[in-house]
Amino acid sequence: MSTPVADRQGVQWAVISGAPNIATVILGYLLVAMRRGFAASGRRMLRDPAYWFSLLLILLDPLNLSVGPFLHGGDAKGIAVGLGVHVGVVQALGLALFMVYRELAAHAVLPAFGVSATHPLVRLLVHLRRRSRSA
Repeated sequence: MSTPVADRQGVQWAVISGAPNIATVILGYLLVAMRRGFAASGRRMLRDPAYWFSLLLILLDPLNLSVGPFLHGGDAKGIAVGLGVHVGVVQALGLALFMVYRELAAHAVLPAFGVSATHPLVRLLVHLRRRSRSA
């Protein structure tokens, strides 16, 4: 890392450490928003990568923020130093985001692509009721 340790502080350092995570998740959200178009595509070369990239882009960064400090330090420690909070706060937020995005994947992405799974990691934890439209 070329930034001197003494300069690794303040909100600017949190932005430097966290901006790639935010950008990745936003790109993932765009793919999730376009999931129906990709899923309906008859072109497997388009449909399959869209499915995998949708999942990976919304799930990997929150997972990295929550468990990354145990393995390699990484972005969570940079964000924590920049914001002046304990790294555990960033990890807890990353884990909470991961759980929310996991539900998004289970509710929206998997069904759109016709994937059903019973594995606990991808099974619905929160069952949402759909409101019936009455005229």
